[in-house]
Amino acid sequence: MGEIECKEIEIDVIARSIARILPWWLRAPLGNLYKSLRLLRPLDVEKARPRKRYNGRHVAVVGLFRSATGIGRGAELIARTIEQRGGTVDRVDITALLGVAALSERTDVKLPKDCIEPDTTDVIVVVNPDKSHVLAAFDRRWLLERCIVGHWIWELEQLPRSWRRLACSFDEIWAPTTFVADGIRRLLPEFPNPIEVLPYGVESDPLPAFSNDERRAARMRYAIADDTRVLGYSFSAGSNYERKNPEAAIDVFRNVFADGLPGFLVLRCQDFEDYPSERSRLLSYIAGDPRIRLFEQHNRLGLFDFYRVIDVLVSPARAEGYGLTLAEAAQAGVPVVTSSWRLPPEILHMPLVHAVGFKLVPVKDPHGVYTGIADARWADPDLDEMAAAVRKLCSAGG
Repeated sequence: MGEIECKEIEIDVIARSIARILPWWLRAPLGNLYKSLRLLRPLDVEKARPRKRYNGRHVAVVGLFRSATGIGRGAELIARTIEQRGGTVDRVDITALLGVAALSERTDVKLPKDCIEPDTTDVIVVVNPDKSHVLAAFDRRWLLERCIVGHWIWELEQLPRSWRRLACSFDEIWAPTTFVADGIRRLLPEFPNPIEVLPYGVESDPLPAFSNDERRAARMRYAIADDTRVLGYSFSAGSNYERKNPEAAIDVFRNVFADGLPGFLVLRCQDFEDYPSERSRLLSYIAGDPRIRLFEQHNRLGLFDFYRVIDVLVSPARAEGYGLTLAEAAQAGVPVVTSSWRLPPEILHMPLVHAVGFKLVPVKDPHGVYTGIADARWADPDLDEMAAAVRKLCSAGG
């Protein structure tokens, strides 16, 4: 890696650190401007050599392996899927490179600078193309001798137009669902190589179903009565607060447990420390309700314990690129109530997933994530239908 590329990466980390202390209304426009400047010179593989095709024999999977994000979990599932298909996999972590909090101490991962194996055939980058500057962290000559695959995920019908220009950095483009792949094909009608679907493969590393004793012990650890009906919602503020829509989970809870009926709502957000404005907004909406408990960085609730303590997962997200949390909850034996919009079939058809209706509405995003996307829409879940489904599940014993 050259000196200029090293300095670019250092500048990127510094910029992300500064962004965390800015108010959200300033963070969004400055962040969009920075991304535009940062990606003015993407790697153009076709100018450097003929486009390559995926081999699959020895694959470097590049992702946020040390993070607690859904896209980081997706990278791990992709790695396992490739291994099940007979390929050798190197896991390459870019968590620190992208300024994301590292919540895992994994020792089975490499860094981009460690990728020197001559027999590596392919590099799969499991982040969206607006993060494709991570390619500069690899030795350029080594990288260009491999097939470079971008595994992209997006939650809306229309993709950012800037991705069209950034597609030049990849030999092939993959997506976790047909919905996303179809959006990429519409955006890139002249892309010369395959645009394919490689699902996250949630069945390759399923979450275990927890026993009643495990659930009871977890509730004791967090002082939750064993006979209380508990709803839960786990989300990331960094994945767009408006899209994740946590206040609607509170609306559903208050609908189901009106007039002080015994019930409990667990909200889990591990990155609120970086989003103080959004945290204040949610706390204001909770309004001191003792039946609602927020778990965050200073009072962390592990993912397994989250699934152990809840009876029903409520997900009022307005859009999901995939929905890994939904699949994991169902695998762990927790019923799920969510919107049916754009859910992949492998999740929608799980026996414990209960999908409700919705209406499509224009995107209103004060954070500016979807700025410039024409006719952007997402779903408003039917909260009354969601509450009715939750009420039925709670009455039946979950």
